[in-house]
Amino acid sequence: MTNRLLFITLIFSLQICCFGQNNYKWTHSVKKITANEYDLVFKVIIDDGFSIFACSNNQDTGIILPTEIKFVTTNKYVLIGDIKESTPKKINHEMFGSQILVHQNNASFTQRIKVLTRVNFKITASIESEIFNNTQATFPPPKQVIFDIIGQ
Repeated sequence: MTNRLLFITLIFSLQICCFGQNNYKWTHSVKKITANEYDLVFKVIIDDGFSIFACSNNQDTGIILPTEIKFVTTNKYVLIGDIKESTPKKINHEMFGSQILVHQNNASFTQRIKVLTRVNFKITASIESEIFNNTQATFPPPKQVIFDIIGQ
């Protein structure tokens, strides 16, 4: 009986531990636009059957954690406008009892910056996003990324 209980606990723990950790993969890159403007690009590949929430337009649904990208600010750059995301899909979700905006399969998020210095520097950002399917959801720890920027 004790072995059976231990086995069930182990399987349940592994399911909780591993869900969300490998169901999506983030990459990032820098794209030079002008002599002093760059796009910081985040891309995510999402496993079939899973979704992440969009950055915007889910406020009235009570979603706790929309996808959010935060930047460590310095005096070496400024953000230009808001993050632009690929077009999210609107789905009916039983858990929320309303339509929500999500990304499935893949998505991209772009933040334009203006460089204010001539020296090379790094920009640190963190990505927070809930990953979910029809039966469960998880909040993986924030993913930290670092961009190498070449001064003007």
